[in-house]
Amino acid sequence: MYTSPLGARYASPYSPSIAVDDAGDVLLAYAYGLQSTHATLLPAGTDHFLAPTVLSSLGHGGTPTAAFAANRDPLVAFADRSGVFLADALRGTPVNLRAPQANADPLDPAELRDHTRVTARVGCSSTCVVSVGWRITTGGRGIDGTAPTVISRHGMSGEILRAGERRSFTFDAKPSAADSLLGSGRAKASVSITVANASGVSRTIRQRVEFGCVRTTTSCPRTAGG
Repeated sequence: MYTSPLGARYASPYSPSIAVDDAGDVLLAYAYGLQSTHATLLPAGTDHFLAPTVLSSLGHGGTPTAAFAANRDPLVAFADRSGVFLADALRGTPVNLRAPQANADPLDPAELRDHTRVTARVGCSSTCVVSVGWRITTGGRGIDGTAPTVISRHGMSGEILRAGERRSFTFDAKPSAADSLLGSGRAKASVSITVANASGVSRTIRQRVEFGCVRTTTSCPRTAGG
């Protein structure tokens, strides 16, 4: 089993929306990182934007639309899978650039071998939103020199974990994957786990596990290791 921890990831803003009122105030809202919505204001007569703020709650950001109300209040609307939200752009929270620490239990090669299934058990140092991606490949190390074949791929996002909570995410490969696995005698599962704070700043760890044998004959027993 192999685990690779990566550092904090500061994403680029995307899906920006701009509004300008009659007095010349400029409102800029944008999506950022993993499911977060930010906004900042350039007051009329000034040459720099105010510090950006986070308008969305953890795991509930989305692509924004910026606008000014009739009384000049700066407003931002955004939506996610659970609903539509309207926020006052001046009442957000400061951006937090400290990504949560992620940790995960080792993957089990026997589970992959016996059930064509992978379970990632994940925890966060602070409340976070989690995204997990799985990929299972087979073959690719035999005498014919063929490349690995992806037999199953899956991903999920938007799960919220509280500080200190641990949760299991299980991926069952599609039924045809078992036949491919038996045919090659070797399989490898790769899991990417990304955790982010409410500001969208994230950290990723990657795991992989494999089992099988180097196929040098027409038969290859299903044994762990090798």
